Amino acid sequence: MNSASIPQNDAPDKPSDLVRRVAQAKASFSRIRGTNPYQDAVVAAFDEVRLAHIDRDPRTPCGGAMLVAPFGTGKTEALVALARHAATGAPEGTMPVLNVVMRAEGTPEAVPSAILAALGAPKPDAGRPSFRWDKAIREMRRRGVQLATFDEFNRAARRVTMSRPIATVIQERIMDAGICPVAFVGSEEANVVLRGCPALLDRLDDGVSLDPFDWISTEDQKTLGDFLKEIDGKIVEARLLDDKSKLELHAEHLVLASGGRMRIIMKVIRNALGEAVARNADAIDLEDLAVGFARLPLLDREARNPFEEKAS
Repeated sequence: MNSASIPQNDAPDKPSDLVRRVAQAKASFSRIRGTNPYQDAVVAAFDEVRLAHIDRDPRTPCGGAMLVAPFGTGKTEALVALARHAATGAPEGTMPVLNVVMRAEGTPEAVPSAILAALGAPKPDAGRPSFRWDKAIREMRRRGVQLATFDEFNRAARRVTMSRPIATVIQERIMDAGICPVAFVGSEEANVVLRGCPALLDRLDDGVSLDPFDWISTEDQKTLGDFLKEIDGKIVEARLLDDKSKLELHAEHLVLASGGRMRIIMKVIRNALGEAVARNADAIDLEDLAVGFARLPLLDREARNPFEEKAS
C-alpha cells in the first residue's frame, strides 16, 4: 500500500486512524473522472444546441433539447462536464451553461428560485414569484447564459396539476422570450410532463439518450472496459493503491451488480477501494468488490451478489 497520499506507520492502526485513511481514499476516488463516450455525446449534442442559438436574432424564440434516461446513468455528470467545457475561454464572470436543479416541491413558483440558486444569488426565495422571475431573467442576461439545463425535471411530475404549468412557465419566460435555449433532463417520469405539453415538445430541436450499459452490446463491453482501465490507472496515479486492480476483468459483473448504471458501478468500486485500503492491500480484489456491492443501500437485501457467485 502506497503511503505517500495516505499517511501510515509501522504501528497498528487505531480505529480512528483506519477510518480516516479509508475516508481519505474514498474522497480522493470521488474526484477521479474517466472518459465516457456516451456522456461525451450528450455534452456534444447539448453544446450544439447552445452554439446554434448564439448568433440568432435576439427577438426570435429559442428551441431546446431533452434527455430522459434512467436514474444513475450519468446525466448530472454530463451536465457538469458541459458547463465546464462551455466555460473554457469564456469571459470572466459569465456562465455560458446554467445548470438548474428542479426543486422538490414541484411548483411553478419554485422555478425562479431554482434559477437564482443556480446563479449563486443570495436569498433565492425572497420576494414574490414575479419579482424573482424578473431578477432571474436579468441575472441570466447579465451572466451571459447561452443554455439553461433543468436537471431532475422528473420532479415536475410529482404533482399532476402542476406539471403543465411548470413546463409552460419555463417555455414562456425563457424560450419564447428569446433568453436562451433550454435542455430538460430527468428520469423517465419527465416524459409524463413533456408528453403533456405538445407545444413545448414541438419546440425542442433534439432528443438525446444516455442508456445503461448492456453487456449484450459489444460496443458497451469495449466502452466500459476502456473506462475501467482508465479508472484503474488513475487510482494508482493518485497513489491510493500500489498496483492496478484489472477492474476491466470484472466489467460483466459490475454491469450485473449495477443494472448497467454508471453511478452504481462507481459506488461499488469506491466501496471496494475502501475495503482494500482497510486491509492494507496493494489492489482491489474480488472479495473487495463483493463487499463493495454488499455495502450498497439495497432495497432488496436478498439480491444476489454477482461477485460472490463469480468467486464460487
